[in-house]
Amino acid sequence: MNNFTTEMFKLDPRQRCLQTEPGRWDLPLGDVLLGVPQSEFFGWTQLEALPEDTRGIKFYLGSDCCDLIQAFVESPLPGQIERLTIGTSSYSGGRQMDYEKITEILAGVEFPSLNSLELGIWQLFHNAHGCCGKIGQITKLLKQAPRLQELALHGTFELSESLIFPELATLSIEVEGDLDYLEVNRGIGQDTLDNLLLSSFPALREAALELYCEEGDKNYIFPDSFLSGKSTPELKQMYYTGKFRHGEHEKILNSDLCRKHGAMVSYEDLEEW
Repeated sequence: MNNFTTEMFKLDPRQRCLQTEPGRWDLPLGDVLLGVPQSEFFGWTQLEALPEDTRGIKFYLGSDCCDLIQAFVESPLPGQIERLTIGTSSYSGGRQMDYEKITEILAGVEFPSLNSLELGIWQLFHNAHGCCGKIGQITKLLKQAPRLQELALHGTFELSESLIFPELATLSIEVEGDLDYLEVNRGIGQDTLDNLLLSSFPALREAALELYCEEGDKNYIFPDSFLSGKSTPELKQMYYTGKFRHGEHEKILNSDLCRKHGAMVSYEDLEEW
């Protein structure tokens, strides 16, 4: 881990933390946090040395940390970590949020123990404005993490084929934000949505699809195979919003997904075109 440690310790000491107490948010102990200050409220103390048994890392450095991410994937850490977050936070406003290169770097290594992956988040630790970035092509990266139980994607992305997620229980997609702050937020394509919804989710119980964007050409539909419920037999709750074709909400409520499999589907501020 020497090269990763060397790169990490180039950061300001006030931006290197270890979760030594659960804090007011009851956060998991032992996680490394980069890009946030020490905080008694959150249980963060200054990181003096990287624990050999590190199981979680949160990079709140925006997208301008490719050298650090490259050193991370070249270390033994991808083989052992269970929780990985890449994004920024309300402590680091103004950082770049085009994560395409970082996603490409991460896709070059396997994550055999990873069960929680969060990409592109703008984590709000206090009242502030937040928005999403650009994640890029995620197909290869998701193939490298076969044991995911929680997946959260915050920003535009591309998925070029349907995948199998044998253990995934929670899925969160957030493609929204104020375009005055971020110009890359243009929504995802219907082909990406199709590949996502037509993937196999035998353990999925909760899903949230926030597909807001300001482009007028988005006119999403739900694939018929997804509405059969066969790929999501354990789905209990689904929330979605975005610009969908007229009649899509009625279609999903009358589908086998809801009627036969019992999924509870809700929406908010749905824009049907």
